[in-house]
Amino acid sequence: MMSDDSPYLKNFGRIQRLNSIETKPDSKIYQIENEPFGWTYIYGNNGSLTLIDNKKNELITYTLAN
Repeated sequence: MMSDDSPYLKNFGRIQRLNSIETKPDSKIYQIENEPFGWTYIYGNNGSLTLIDNKKNELITYTLAN
């Protein structure tokens, strides 16, 4: 997070703002600002992060290591 309290994603040296589009009891759904493909990130309360494409296909999931 930066001074505006919004989450950001750093990818290949670029910093991109994540806009919250939905909050559920067990997760938050974000979309990269100005992202043209309609992909979203789902951040789970368990610390997982999943990238979803515009057809709701799971592209990649990250989980916290124990």
